[in-house]
Amino acid sequence: MNRAANQWTAARQAKALLAKRLSGSRRGTVRHHLVRAGAIAATIWRRWHVGPDQWCLKHVRWYLLEQT
Repeated sequence: MNRAANQWTAARQAKALLAKRLSGSRRGTVRHHLVRAGAIAATIWRRWHVGPDQWCLKHVRWYLLEQT
């Protein structure tokens, strides 16, 4: 994957990574997971300017502690 140039690209990359792995209907829970992943990716990108393929434990920990 290319490095995310902005928060929207980061969100799109996160959704693409999860869409490959999540099974089931796109109507319900899977769609909500994809939306949440996009929001998390955009928030992390605004803070550190890294995309989902560059996340470290510190990025996810920061999101869970400070943003939830």
